[in-house]
Amino acid sequence: MRRSRRIAVPLLASAALGACIDAPTAPEMAPPPAALSLSAEGGYDPVAGLAAAVGDASTRVIPTLTGAESVGAAFTGLAAAVSAGDAGGARSASAAARQALGALEGADPAEVAALQMVLDSADELYPAPS
Repeated sequence: MRRSRRIAVPLLASAALGACIDAPTAPEMAPPPAALSLSAEGGYDPVAGLAAAVGDASTRVIPTLTGAESVGAAFTGLAAAVSAGDAGGARSASAAARQALGALEGADPAEVAALQMVLDSADELYPAPS
């Protein structure tokens, strides 16, 4: 007895689809970094939040920009200053990052705006002395 192709194809297709049902369709999300958790005092830690935002910008946004090596270097300096609690270094790195962002040509405005928001947070957290 010869099997019909009309039966075999739907059976193979259903077996293949059945194998996909349990497979995730998107990568699993990593748990939020500890920096975004509550501080020991029970409130939000803005320094830890800034550190997380700078790290996220450095790993997700800056690599998508063409010719953004100077932006990346400035954000690396900002990350180091924030982790060291160096207010002057953070202000200096923020200013360097703004200058480098201004020199970018053809960058996606949404990505530039996202980076500027991180820099706005740094400037607010580490204001220039009056």
